[in-house]
Amino acid sequence: MKRLTVAFLSGFIAFCVVTPNALAQSGEAHTIPLVVMNQDGQIVEGLTLQNVRIKPATASVQNIALDVRPRRIVLLVDMSGSMSALLSEGKHITALDYTKDMAKVFLQTLLRQDSVALDIFGDKEKQIVSFTHDFASIKAAINALPQPRGTTLAGDALQAALRDLGPTPGFGDSIVFFSDGQFELDTSDKLIESQRADLGRCAVRIFLVLPVTSHLHLPLSELMPVIENEMNFMDETGGFAFTPSGFPGYWPTLEIRSDPIHEIASLSNAIHGTYRVELQFTHPIRRKRKLQLEIVDNKGKNMRNVYVLYPHALYQ
Repeated sequence: MKRLTVAFLSGFIAFCVVTPNALAQSGEAHTIPLVVMNQDGQIVEGLTLQNVRIKPATASVQNIALDVRPRRIVLLVDMSGSMSALLSEGKHITALDYTKDMAKVFLQTLLRQDSVALDIFGDKEKQIVSFTHDFASIKAAINALPQPRGTTLAGDALQAALRDLGPTPGFGDSIVFFSDGQFELDTSDKLIESQRADLGRCAVRIFLVLPVTSHLHLPLSELMPVIENEMNFMDETGGFAFTPSGFPGYWPTLEIRSDPIHEIASLSNAIHGTYRVELQFTHPIRRKRKLQLEIVDNKGKNMRNVYVLYPHALYQ
């Protein structure tokens, strides 16, 4: 996959905005993805209209249905120089070694009908395998990845992944970063942080899987704001950032989430077990509008011990 030019990217984003899609209909109706998981990372099934509350009061939930169709997923593997950092000095295991292991475990949780593409990024982004149902070819490509080097062009990689998905991404399409998350060093033409509106309009969810708690070169006082910023970005798209438990290098003294969702299988559940929620607004959305959903039980009380994923903002 060739690196996209700025002009081409601008045309692609504009096309994504003006083309009618499932997220925006007539400026008033919006369809958003919603995931509700319990403490075990399992999808809470059987939700109805009565279980979902929306703020502001100028909108209402018109319909909700669990969408478990096959997904298209782009895997973005970080090949920048920071991924060569040793996580286990005695065994000389690097962040990339663990990242490759996690990516292969994630492949094992997917459905045969899912379609997966593999991209890498460092000094430049490159597509290694285009969308395929042949997970063995993806695994082989992961095993054959070269040694990491260079800087972190994560923003360019995200733009390229969106291009992979096409001008009208399907409902539930997702992008999964396998990276140490050092995006504050990014020198892309368009940084990840600046792409919030583009992602919101296209309704693509972004996830970040960290091989360690991330940014081990930073002191704790600087580490937490960086992690929180990355978490907030993923959250706003309806995704999340996490460090899987059960992998060496996991740092239990510094939880990046209070929610007990630290399993690769939970990532797969979040991608597949998604509700399609249809919202109706009384007035067209002319600018960014914050969105807040609450999940309640049949008695109208907030459900406890559940983790709720959805886009935190809507765009025109």
